[in-house]
Amino acid sequence: MRNGMVRLIALIGILTLGLAVIAGCTQAAKTQTAAEYYKGKTVIWVVSSSAGGGTDLLARAIAPYLGKEIGATIRIENDASDAGVNAVYNDDKKDGLTFVIKSSNAMSGNDILKAPGTEYSIDKFNFLGDLHPGATVFNVSPQKPYKTIDDLKKAKGLKGAASSARGSLTIGASVMAEVLALDAKVITGYDGNKNVTLALGRGEADYQVTSDGGAKQDRDAGYVNTLFIVGEDRSSVLPEVPTMIELGAKVPKELETAFGFISAMGYVAAMPPGVPQDRVEYVRTALDNLSNRKDKALVDDVSKALDGWAPFMPGKKVQEKMNALKADKNLAGTLESLVKKYSAALQK
Repeated sequence: MRNGMVRLIALIGILTLGLAVIAGCTQAAKTQTAAEYYKGKTVIWVVSSSAGGGTDLLARAIAPYLGKEIGATIRIENDASDAGVNAVYNDDKKDGLTFVIKSSNAMSGNDILKAPGTEYSIDKFNFLGDLHPGATVFNVSPQKPYKTIDDLKKAKGLKGAASSARGSLTIGASVMAEVLALDAKVITGYDGNKNVTLALGRGEADYQVTSDGGAKQDRDAGYVNTLFIVGEDRSSVLPEVPTMIELGAKVPKELETAFGFISAMGYVAAMPPGVPQDRVEYVRTALDNLSNRKDKALVDDVSKALDGWAPFMPGKKVQEKMNALKADKNLAGTLESLVKKYSAALQK
């Protein structure tokens, strides 16, 4: 009896010690700060763009500074399709060690229009910031005689150029065809924005609607002429180019939401759904700090990547914008009808 009691007491002691160890580990995990968590870790930053594109160059310019800010190493991985965005969205780990960056209008447009292969919902992502909020430009081919908006309106059989059937380039070109009442078709199927630009340079296409991020480089290289800025505010990259509104063009009331959707472009970074909120906020704050400090080396590197510096838009504000777009139940129908009306597949 005595031996049995001794063994029971010993067993209880072991169990108590084990529970204490488990409780201690759990408490340590709970009290670990996000800063402690990221220190020494490797973050995979998926870039939804081929190497050398504007999105890629921007991410590579910012990654070393963000890595230093959060105490981690950031490794860039390219995926020129939406497969990379889908993979990050569906990441089962939800550990905050995977980011994605993509054109804001492409990410939101693909979801709202249910582009083939899109597996994500923009309101579920944890947005970290817009790393180069910019303007939308209306470029025309330098091989064509279009110098004014009136020239475009008088032209017959205009060809807009775009890549994916429901991507941001297609949406922008379609909305602008309707806003300006152009006799146009938007030819889709070009392999990426670079080939869209080259099509304008060769005179195969008449116009494109795209971000101002790489517009100055394309213009200086002679591939495009930038006719005007879409929207009410001039571009920080191309400050000398007038806005469409300054040139006297008006937006029909029924198209104001769609026009607003295409008027502002940027490059948004995000984490997948389900990441602990403290880690999301930690990286958001790190990006805000980088932007607010305006470190000369960072500003210079970003300016080289996209021909100019623009302060980052905070992640919370990006989240609000994306949630609002998703919540607008009329926007999808308007964009869908315009894309259907104007788009045509590239004949290869």
